[in-house]
Amino acid sequence: MKMLRLNTVLLTLGVAMGLASCGESASTGSLTFYASGEEAAEGGYPAGDIAFADGWTIEFDHVMVAIGDVVLGEDEIAGDVMIVDLHNGRTELFTEEMLAAQRYAIGYTLAVPTASAFPQGPVDAAAQARMIAAGASLYIEGTAMHPTHGEYTFEIALPRAVVASACEQADGTLGVVVPESGNATGEITIHLDHLFFDSATAEEPNLRFEAWAAAAGEDRHITMDDLASQDLTDLIGIDGEPLMAGGTLVAYEPPATGLPSMDLEAFVVAQAITVPHWTGEGHCNYE
Repeated sequence: MKMLRLNTVLLTLGVAMGLASCGESASTGSLTFYASGEEAAEGGYPAGDIAFADGWTIEFDHVMVAIGDVVLGEDEIAGDVMIVDLHNGRTELFTEEMLAAQRYAIGYTLAVPTASAFPQGPVDAAAQARMIAAGASLYIEGTAMHPTHGEYTFEIALPRAVVASACEQADGTLGVVVPESGNATGEITIHLDHLFFDSATAEEPNLRFEAWAAAAGEDRHITMDDLASQDLTDLIGIDGEPLMAGGTLVAYEPPATGLPSMDLEAFVVAQAITVPHWTGEGHCNYE
């Protein structure tokens, strides 16, 4: 396995954030970065109290992200693209030593990987090759099951980079604090449930899968191209009839900014852009 090698970054007083004065000597600490897809990436759904409203369960085979351009304060500290499979659990990415003890802004990119991308932690070589061939910054394979409708497989690839900047903790504080003579930790957290939401605007959207399954061909394998066949203005269920739930038509609510096309593929791509977070529930600015 190719190991990540990083140049040690020592921020000077001129670029350090939050230092009391330019004449003050800087004590140092370290910062360790992790990546995680939380319980869902490892065990699927239901995960805790998160479950599908239409009775489906999901198991993942691969939850792969390509991470690059990690920014600490004003400096890029990891430009090389690493591929991590979060189905294998929380993965340590790297540690930065000899950092001035202070608060730092954080940013990172879910990058479109090329052949130069390297695995960090256990990554299946064949799955990595499929991810790179798809040009996917986020690549997921898994199986969905329903007591009535049976079993379907799916393969989802986000075909674009997502730049996350000015990341905040869940309490709204910026980035991360490196302690004097200690080690801080920070986590790039992937929220997979966003991919299956039925609304981009509701505070508590439902997770649904039947519209996905209904888009599959006879092979019962769902790809992004299959999702493009589902018209958001006229969703179809597995029975070929309008998609219903509790006697009411199911409608997916697109983001306020709109979609390039009113289909399920465009909706899932828009949702995928919202999956990267910082240290659990913290949010970032996304492009």
